[in-house]
Amino acid sequence: VVGFPYGYSSTVAKAEEVKKAILEGADELDVVINICAVKNKDWAYVSNDIESVTMAAHMKGKIVKIIIESGLMDEEEIKKICEICIEKEVDFVKTSSGVNAEGATAEGVRFIKSLIGDRAKIKASGGIRDFEKATQLIEAGADRIGASKSIDILNQA
Repeated sequence: VVGFPYGYSSTVAKAEEVKKAILEGADELDVVINICAVKNKDWAYVSNDIESVTMAAHMKGKIVKIIIESGLMDEEEIKKICEICIEKEVDFVKTSSGVNAEGATAEGVRFIKSLIGDRAKIKASGGIRDFEKATQLIEAGADRIGASKSIDILNQA
């Protein structure tokens, strides 16, 4: 995870963190969006931040997931973030780091899916503790589930 937990690392630091993680063997990078920049509606900063980390990962053939912390965002912020993610060709929009505010919800995943369609995948994460919730998120459009209770969820299946 890059820029954890609030995404406040500078763009240059995040890009370097991506490069270092790849050198250490990472194939996929989960990058926390800069929450402060979003809340200040500094869309140029957000766009540059997402573009920089995505480019750093894609240049090495790696997957990037942008963690949007959807529980902290209003609908307009989520729309703008998803628009930027599509424009910058991220691989996944990820709902949450699991640390900040509400985690994944079926309603939130459906909303993100309505915005990005098939142009990126969705990783639902945060607060997923049972098979029922995981199933609801997949039915809502999640391509992946991120859960610390994965073994328990699989046992429930």
